[in-house]
Amino acid sequence: MAVENRYESDIEEILSHRLDNGADLWTTDLTKIPGIGVNMAEHLIRAGFPTIELLRGKSPDDIYAADCIAQGMPVDKCALYCYRLAVHYADHDGQLPEGKQNWWDWKD
Repeated sequence: MAVENRYESDIEEILSHRLDNGADLWTTDLTKIPGIGVNMAEHLIRAGFPTIELLRGKSPDDIYAADCIAQGMPVDKCALYCYRLAVHYADHDGQLPEGKQNWWDWKD
């Protein structure tokens, strides 16, 4: 698809302000984790955890704190529940315990 010359600078300007630190949010392996869609993958990437491998052995509480810092404000506590699920998934080769298949199963 050809882009008209008059729009090229606008497109370049938009693309120069990527919020995903260069990661491709549509193909990251993070979205393989149940409950981690594009939005939560973006949170993880901004917090410094762009892959499943980098979640292994990490503390969900530390990931949540890093997310809050990256966002510049407190993040909804539901994110912490997602991170608990994600870390377990990473630490156990994609296996989740029975009855803990959804992020809300990981509440306090």
